[in-house]
Amino acid sequence: MRLNSILLPAALAVSAPFPAAQDVVRLQEVASINGVQANHLMGVGIVVGLAGTGDSNAATRARLASFLAFNKINVDAGQLAAGSVALVSVSCEFPPFLREGDRVDITLSAIQDATSLFGGELLFTTLKGIDGEVYVVAQGPVSIGGFASTGNAAKLIRNHPTVGHIPGGGIVEKTVPMRILTPRGDLEIRLLRPAFDTAVNISRSISTLFPGKVVPVDPGLVRIHLTEAQKEPANLMEIMARLVNLPVQVGGPSKVVINERTGTIVIGRHVRIGKCALAKGNLTITVTENPIAVPRSSLTEGETTVLPRTSIEAVEGKNNFMLIKGGASLADVAEVMNQLGASPRDIIEILQALSRAGVLHARLEIM
Repeated sequence: MRLNSILLPAALAVSAPFPAAQDVVRLQEVASINGVQANHLMGVGIVVGLAGTGDSNAATRARLASFLAFNKINVDAGQLAAGSVALVSVSCEFPPFLREGDRVDITLSAIQDATSLFGGELLFTTLKGIDGEVYVVAQGPVSIGGFASTGNAAKLIRNHPTVGHIPGGGIVEKTVPMRILTPRGDLEIRLLRPAFDTAVNISRSISTLFPGKVVPVDPGLVRIHLTEAQKEPANLMEIMARLVNLPVQVGGPSKVVINERTGTIVIGRHVRIGKCALAKGNLTITVTENPIAVPRSSLTEGETTVLPRTSIEAVEGKNNFMLIKGGASLADVAEVMNQLGASPRDIIEILQALSRAGVLHARLEIM
């Protein structure tokens, strides 16, 4: 026990010079009320009116013939023109608390070999949830926000013409039931990014409204015990309105996110780097081809010969070691990187090297 009492103050002394600063945000920016969520709906439909940019196979025409037969119009699938229709997947995000008659935005994507949905119109399509029930019906002209023009030897495409949208093209036919309270009648707050310190901070902030009734269950969930009067719909709405605007302190792990494909780097402001010396080599290798033509001799038969000549030159730039003080912040790191003249690719390599050296005090995440 005496050993622990000696080590604990020492550990606190090491971490004390660099306290973890926390941002203050509204609760609705970092958490949501459990049970209040959007749902995804899906369907398969037909886009008609395309000027030769639709599907070329018979399966789409057969689907259109079935649609016409449903509307008491009997047409042989072989008589329908190819390229004028396209089979598409139809989807939407169903926000919470929508009622019958409300409108939602619709997204369409070509399923088969259509080259563009420009100028088309979606026929009546039902969108179902995971339970198989129809919640939205969609129909209307398709907007793709681009174009595609082709010729015999060239093609010009702007944006993605095989994906389209119908703003407000879906009408809600059935509401999605929302269960805000748990079976025990509690109200639960779900963190968008679970973290121990954020969950504790949220519970402390909510305790100012509900003393003794808030429990941080785990890093991703905070539970609030309500009285019978607070569970009444009018009172519950007022409680949630106050909760979503409640200021809370946000913690979470320090993180560096890297996308090597695009050279994108995002460094959190709480990232710290331990004391180290840093240098980045700058080696440039130049390969030059200077072929030499050797003419044939007048005394011999033959043709002019081209002999290859390759020269390789390596130039290594001079970079001094830069000393990074322990506990350096993002501003310190950026200043050192700029002094070294580092490009985004160089910075990615430097951050990976710092992580391997154990002096990058953050989680390195590569996309």
